[in-house]
Amino acid sequence: MQIFDGKRHGEKLDDGIRSYIATHTDIKTLVIIQLGDDPASAKYVSLKERKCHELGVPVEVCYFPANLLESGLTEKITDIVGRESVGSVIIQLPLPNGVSKQILNIIPQAKDVDLLCEHSKKRFYLKDFSRLSPVMRALQYFIEHSLGIVKGKKVVVIGDGDLVGKPVAFYCRLRGAQVEVLDNYKKGTPIDGDLIVLAAGVPNLVKPADISKGACIIDYGSTVINSKTFGDLDSTGNMEHLGIVSLSPGGAGPLVVRFLIFNHLGI
Repeated sequence: MQIFDGKRHGEKLDDGIRSYIATHTDIKTLVIIQLGDDPASAKYVSLKERKCHELGVPVEVCYFPANLLESGLTEKITDIVGRESVGSVIIQLPLPNGVSKQILNIIPQAKDVDLLCEHSKKRFYLKDFSRLSPVMRALQYFIEHSLGIVKGKKVVVIGDGDLVGKPVAFYCRLRGAQVEVLDNYKKGTPIDGDLIVLAAGVPNLVKPADISKGACIIDYGSTVINSKTFGDLDSTGNMEHLGIVSLSPGGAGPLVVRFLIFNHLGI
């Protein structure tokens, strides 16, 4: 078993960002919009903002309360995306209760670095992988450094959400993998696969003992409880029989942050 060190790999990606910034003087601002006070959202907004500052990427965080009427929210976001100085905009997920996913469509495709607006998603599901979301680029990177390729491999995806589960399953199938999606996984159910992608958002849902020998795991789960982040994999269990394991926190998260910046810069 080998732990995938997302921080170390992220630092390697930082070199590419710094090289780009050193030769470009016209970098526009990345705007991160936080809606409400969800602890996980606040944490990831903070991580993204801090990394941008560290690398010299212009960034602005705009906070709006969850109880702001959607009409007012639409007006404010429309104003932000229309600014000439703004190169990219993301709305940090999850959205507060009562806020429609349609709010994501205010961001035009050219400024949508999370690739969550309908036009970006449509292009992806039309098999255009020329531009991928930070989540998918992190998956690509992990596959390259674990399995090498997914063609001919069995991939098991736990969770069927729009951000991770659905696009991961779609992408891996088109890359020649045998894909199984478990959207209502029950604790204790055996999981047999070469690559296990965890994206249910349920802390400690999966026990290592229930995963087949040699399987590689990338955990996208992220639940904040009392200021502590938990992934979907119960990392307190014995993992010696597993392959390369990307835990949460510390695994995919640092990659997603870097690839968000890559998309903003167009690299």
